[in-house]
Amino acid sequence: MKNFLAVIAVFWACACVSVDQNMIETRQSPEISFNDPSCQIKTRETAHFLIKACDFQTADNYAALAERFYDRVMQDANLYSFVPRNPYEIKVYSGKSEYISVSKAQSWSGGLTAGNMILTYPSSSAGAIMAHEITHLILNEFMEDYSSSNLFIAEGLAVYQERQASAESDYYYKTLIDKYVKPSPIPFIEMASFRPGKDAKSDYISKWYAQCSSVVEYLIKREGSFRFSIFLKNIKRGYDLDSALKDAYPGIFADYRDLEKKWLSWI
Repeated sequence: MKNFLAVIAVFWACACVSVDQNMIETRQSPEISFNDPSCQIKTRETAHFLIKACDFQTADNYAALAERFYDRVMQDANLYSFVPRNPYEIKVYSGKSEYISVSKAQSWSGGLTAGNMILTYPSSSAGAIMAHEITHLILNEFMEDYSSSNLFIAEGLAVYQERQASAESDYYYKTLIDKYVKPSPIPFIEMASFRPGKDAKSDYISKWYAQCSSVVEYLIKREGSFRFSIFLKNIKRGYDLDSALKDAYPGIFADYRDLEKKWLSWI
């Protein structure tokens, strides 16, 4: 398997993972604007997205990916009652050089989320990138300020969506879980408070992403999407982690220690 994931922390509002040596930045700055692709733009508008690309085939491909992953997030998180205020915009540039020039992203970047839009360019990792970042678009708007303060939930759901979209990504994270998380899990309170940063070791960051995705996978698969949606709404209301869990999972979790214990038994 090729060198698939090199996690480099870029943390403004939330950090994201790389796929096939590509990296996605997240900038929670709705006021920032970016030029459209310099080509003769072809657009596709769907129920939830406006795609701008250099040809109709690319626009159609990204439109299909976007709606597919939007529906999956809504299903897994049971957020069908949530309606975005405006369509999410996806700008697909002609290639990496134009993308880097316009976005001012790092040379390793394969996509960037800024406010209500995704900037990217065609690559073999498009599915994994879109699944991950569409999750952030939805959660950033739905959770408002609370997705960044509960980063392990946002990143856990985003990586879980990425794993479902990419067999290679799923294999990678399952390997991390088996080799590093199961033998020596990150203590839950440490996982919940961790913020990827320049001083953190890349191996630890990769393990953290894997563990966060496993915890969210457990909550959705084992305890169900309905309770998970209540948990998210409680976090949005400002509940602390223990109160959010206890209210959403009555008789199941009294606090985060109960969740930690049952998740460890599940993996």
